[in-house]
Amino acid sequence: MVEIELKAWVTDPDGLRAQLSQRWGSGGPYDKQDTYYRAPPAAGAFEFRIRRTGEEAVCTRKEKHIEDGLEINREFEFAVRDAEALTDLVLRLGCTEFARKRKHGQRFAVDGLTVELSDVTGLGWFVEIEALVSDETERPTVEARIRGLLADLGISERLIEPAPYTTMIADPSTARSRPDAAGRGPDAVGRGPTAD
Repeated sequence: MVEIELKAWVTDPDGLRAQLSQRWGSGGPYDKQDTYYRAPPAAGAFEFRIRRTGEEAVCTRKEKHIEDGLEINREFEFAVRDAEALTDLVLRLGCTEFARKRKHGQRFAVDGLTVELSDVTGLGWFVEIEALVSDETERPTVEARIRGLLADLGISERLIEPAPYTTMIADPSTARSRPDAAGRGPDAVGRGPTAD
């Protein structure tokens, strides 16, 4: 499966929450606490995360790239019964922790898409719109639906943020689309997204 995801800054989280709730119900709350690790160079220096949501945990490695503000991911993940034991193991194997992220908010199911309104600690509010596809031929249609929903929600494409959360957490100046105090996004002319 391939995950196609877009994230954008939100300047009015209360207004967006009200709009989403009015159109698609109250949504489900979530609280995700992620710890990111990097494997040692001898193992390829790949990155992965351990996500804790309440009593549950999942370990995920992504092969990702960014195209026109959309994140395209092949995900490899498995459930973890004992996150502390797995953490101990990966540290003993030489992996190093390089970031922590907490995001909480509400998740909505919207016509086969997942929409999350998230408060990311230290960064601010985002909307994420994503879908899973099993066949590459589905990508153009799904990408158009994701962008169409963003526009339908009244969010400018100038607020799409291609920088990964972990990059922005480490250095907030890497945010490419952060809105100003008046809620306006940057002038996107001449800005091409880059993969991280």
